[in-house]
Amino acid sequence: LYNQVQENFLPDIEKHIFVFTDGEIDEVPDGASIHFLEHKGWPFITLERFSTLISIKDQLSEYD
Repeated sequence: LYNQVQENFLPDIEKHIFVFTDGEIDEVPDGASIHFLEHKGWPFITLERFSTLISIKDQLSEYD
């Protein structure tokens, strides 16, 4: 998915991808940051999505 976004979504614009996961990541490509979450089942993962985004508010404020 990362490569498809870089190639097809606004290809001439620099992008940074924020990845939220409860799994393991072997390699983190340049232009991406990984944020690990505690595993939560349905519906909590959806209900808490905005809290998750607010938790990285300072990082997000560096981007348009």
